[in-house]
Amino acid sequence: MSPRQLATGILTSVMGLLSADDPPKPPESPVVRLCVPLGIQPATTSKLTIRGQRLEGATEVRLTAPGATVKVLESGKANVPNGQNAGRLGDTQVVVEVTVPDDLGRPPLALIVKTPAGESTPHLLLSGAGYIQAEKEPNDGFRQAQAVTIPGTIEGLIERNQDVDVYKLTGRAGQQLRGEIRAWRQGSALDGWLTLYDAHGQQIATADDRPTDSDPVLIATLPKDGAYFLVVSDALDQGGPTHPYRLTVNLAESDQPR
Repeated sequence: MSPRQLATGILTSVMGLLSADDPPKPPESPVVRLCVPLGIQPATTSKLTIRGQRLEGATEVRLTAPGATVKVLESGKANVPNGQNAGRLGDTQVVVEVTVPDDLGRPPLALIVKTPAGESTPHLLLSGAGYIQAEKEPNDGFRQAQAVTIPGTIEGLIERNQDVDVYKLTGRAGQQLRGEIRAWRQGSALDGWLTLYDAHGQQIATADDRPTDSDPVLIATLPKDGAYFLVVSDALDQGGPTHPYRLTVNLAESDQPR
């Protein structure tokens, strides 16, 4: 046997021993990154799209609310638009039908996806506290602005690049408006931006990122009685199915002197 043949034989034997001692890696469990919409409401039946990694082949989805039922409708690959980060937004999805009882129980409310490879860690959902309105398109201009109930919450989606959602409200001089976006904290790709205009289109206030994330909080004292427009947009002018948000709006009497 030549030296080369001997070396080859030894290498083959070593590789065989390594392979025999190296157990196969277990399959990775599914991961949930985002749910659209971001939350659910009591006493409703609705469709929910769950995005993440390794969600294809989901056999069961559970909701940590007593009496809730979840039916898996479909699962498979998910489009990742605009060159966004698939690791953050997910490249697979599960579509489910969720029926929720009147009582959601105590928070936190979470969702778990089960596949043959295992279960996901619980993904927190927003609950339906208070009056929640669904966004109604078209609402991308002052003339098409959607009237909102104050105080109230709107479930919305920035549907495409350069899309904006405009909401109309009525206030009195001296009232303080507080508008808050919850999106980034729930896994949404939305880099939220809030802008407040008066009835004549003059900008009153604007809000971008908070110190800890990309969810803005806008607080402004209304200068006069009348109509106002609160505009939701993406700071990067992006949009799509990964850009859901929940907008909460309140009005209170300001402590500032008039």
